[in-house]
Amino acid sequence: MPLSVDRSRRATDQDHRTSCRHRAWEQTRAAASGRSAVDIVERVVERVVERVVTVQRPVPQSRPTQTALPVPVPSAPTGSAWAPLLTELARQLDTGRIYTRDLNTILPGFDEALQALNRRLQH
Repeated sequence: MPLSVDRSRRATDQDHRTSCRHRAWEQTRAAASGRSAVDIVERVVERVVERVVTVQRPVPQSRPTQTALPVPVPSAPTGSAWAPLLTELARQLDTGRIYTRDLNTILPGFDEALQALNRRLQH
């Protein structure tokens, strides 16, 4: 006669906890009596997990509307404001503060500025 098994019954968490506790108790008891082939070692295991969570919060509707404040935006220098900037550029070039690899980036703009200055002085 074949063995009949009720497959509708599944082990619950309580069943697992009970069996794990019982096995642990058996191993502890056997180790205490010296009959265990396995030594029980207790140690602290630490696992560091770093998690970044981005939370978006809705803006409450009851807040009063804030007005935008003007933010100063640097503009291109004009007139006599160029003198200290060109002096600073010369100082940085002389002292090596501008890398050689960056000179090729600066050179086209510098050439264009010199050509414009020569055109201006000829008229």
